[in-house]
Amino acid sequence: MARRRPARILGSGAVATILFALAGFSLANIGPQSVPQSSHHSRHVSSRRTVTHISRLMTGRSMAQSGTASPGVTESAVIGDSDRYKISIYDLRRNGPYVTLDFGIVCQSAGGNRCQSRVDFDGSNFANSNVFNTVAGVELVDPVQQKEYQEVQDSKNEFFCSGVPSSIPVGPTTHLAWANFAAPPASVKSLDVAFVNGGPQFSALPITRGAARDPSGPRVVPAAHSHFDRPAGSGNTAGLKLPVLDLVDKAGSGGSWSYTESGGQATMTLSADVMFDFGKADLTPAAQSVLATVATKIRSGGQGTVTVTGYTDSIGPASVNIPLSEARAQAVVTALRPLVAGAPVTFQAIGKGSADPIAPNTNPDGSDNPAGRAQNRRVTLSFGVNNAAALASTLATGSTSTAPMPAGSSSDYVANASAVQQMDHYHVTANSLVREGNLAVLHLTITCTSATKDSGPGSAKTCEGASDLSGTNTIPPRANSPFADLNSITGIYLTDPTGKQIYAPVRDSRSAPLATMTDPGWPVGNSYPFWMYFPAPTNVGSVTVQLPGGSAHISNIPVTSGNN
Repeated sequence: MARRRPARILGSGAVATILFALAGFSLANIGPQSVPQSSHHSRHVSSRRTVTHISRLMTGRSMAQSGTASPGVTESAVIGDSDRYKISIYDLRRNGPYVTLDFGIVCQSAGGNRCQSRVDFDGSNFANSNVFNTVAGVELVDPVQQKEYQEVQDSKNEFFCSGVPSSIPVGPTTHLAWANFAAPPASVKSLDVAFVNGGPQFSALPITRGAARDPSGPRVVPAAHSHFDRPAGSGNTAGLKLPVLDLVDKAGSGGSWSYTESGGQATMTLSADVMFDFGKADLTPAAQSVLATVATKIRSGGQGTVTVTGYTDSIGPASVNIPLSEARAQAVVTALRPLVAGAPVTFQAIGKGSADPIAPNTNPDGSDNPAGRAQNRRVTLSFGVNNAAALASTLATGSTSTAPMPAGSSSDYVANASAVQQMDHYHVTANSLVREGNLAVLHLTITCTSATKDSGPGSAKTCEGASDLSGTNTIPPRANSPFADLNSITGIYLTDPTGKQIYAPVRDSRSAPLATMTDPGWPVGNSYPFWMYFPAPTNVGSVTVQLPGGSAHISNIPVTSGNN
């Protein structure tokens, strides 16, 4: 894990400087800081990482702290086998079909006398050795349009970025670096920059034009050679991959409704068991609060046709299920129309009966699966979202706060409490929750306070952070996720003050969570910073941070305003 001193963006063309730690395989200890903070996500791994990281080759990464909030945080020390760097951003500039990021790297301290730069900036694609000695681990994020820009690649999966030395000696020398990304639309004037291996994330960096503003001098080393199959200045994109991924919002009420948004398209799923009595198409009293939430989502940026589709489970003939599902869809449309009066939307009601199940109606042995059938009894709404309008609506109606964090913004969490061999104890502190466009970044510090496992005779006891804090891609997330979601803190989620609305960690279109990745073993007593992105909470001034499993929580965390 890594830590850095946050950046203060000085304006277009100015140097934004940040100090942070990139760990070889362990994490960094964090203390208070005196300048605003900046958010990032990291997907850190080194050649010494354990096999448990292999499952994250295409999904693991973590977010760093936002530069838009959290005054009074300082850096104290780095613990363990860690490298600390100073990163200076020189510009983010349009360059033909690309945007080019130009920055400088200084090794400030290391476990030995050299930083292991070979693996500190590579993006942690463990199976792809051609990322070693590169700065492939940098991404751009648009928190308004909810896009993730990854570095350009050629047909050999080489990244269109500079190389870095295998190691960099501790000292004042600046090593220049650059990376190319697909250019965003001309309407996009700024992007977040995330060093995904544990480095910083700079919020709302302006996109400029013109030549690179790299410094020169006796203590400046030019960017290392790139292995890309064409020159650094080439504008030819033929045969290249220019990946731009959608970011997916996910919210819900823990059973009665859920919401996802990706690529300008929103989907809401309503539980038919909450909305209707058995075999009926009349809305229940409980449906009214659900529809009020649906209407809020549609009014704040909904556009085009709202397609409302009813579904049943597999019990009963189609001659009954299809008319029932259509009647339920029409009931939802009838109730919603007056609630969204004035919104630029039209409605369409469809009934599909038992088609398109989202869960098995029967178990593998052919027996009935009531839980699966309950998931299939649903009504879905699909509609376009104007993210700019949604953001304006959020800022107009949402309640944000610039108040300091309340005293005692922390909680103790016990993982694997039912396990015989393993019981890890953590202390979790919520530092800030910062709104950035349509997203929000939560900043945490987590300490392993005690553990029962050691890594061998004479070894120190360690917490299993890789599994203890992970969660499933559900609403709410379930603790201790399957193998594919290890090494993240996706078991942590947010709820509104009533506990009814749940905000799950944001993921990209590959289901990769924008949440801090962890190492498998944390020494007892070590504290680490964590960052994760959520859908920006609306119409609330504070939220509750729910720790994995939901039993431990931290209340009254204010939602503060960022730069986007």
